[in-house]
Amino acid sequence: MAESDRVDGVGEIIRQWARTRPELDVSALEIFGRLHRSFLLFAELARMQGGLEGGQREQLADLLSVLEGSLKAAASENVAKSLGAASA
Repeated sequence: MAESDRVDGVGEIIRQWARTRPELDVSALEIFGRLHRSFLLFAELARMQGGLEGGQREQLADLLSVLEGSLKAAASENVAKSLGAASA
């Protein structure tokens, strides 16, 4: 199977959205979904190695909050555009 043919959990969710609501742009979900999965892997690795120091944990949480807010805003904007185009 070619690398581009492999589908992870996030890819499958994107495919389901494409089948159900093809007019919606859910590209931000790909980014956020994979970023979230990466964080979960990182958090598990950090836990196995004894955890993060307090300051590092706070910085990581701040970074993830900013990224999450940006991605949610982009996703909302894309959905609003898609819905507007679909109703036109």
